[in-house]
Amino acid sequence: GEHFNSKVSAKDFETESGEDKLFMPFKYVRRRRRLGIDAKNKYSGTEGPKSILLEGDQDILWRSDMAITRKGWKICHDVCPAPAPPPPPEPATPAPKPHTTLTTSI
Repeated sequence: GEHFNSKVSAKDFETESGEDKLFMPFKYVRRRRRLGIDAKNKYSGTEGPKSILLEGDQDILWRSDMAITRKGWKICHDVCPAPAPPPPPEPATPAPKPHTTLTTSI
């Protein structure tokens, strides 16, 4: 697959502190006959990642004990495309002209 470098940040980060963890970037490493996690950064609670560079084929890992539910998180590229401009306003409908009644007497 294709690899690229990108800086990412979490928005609305809220997890169960100490129990639910986001590791980024991370890789598995062998530690005494078991696989372990080698992560530069671990996030939990309300302090999520800010401008973390993910290079090449680096991954992120989410671990949860699934005991308590919090808001969660959303990962976004730091440079996002500008939002689409709003649609143009509808043309104003002209106010109706008052009707004039003419009366004539003969």
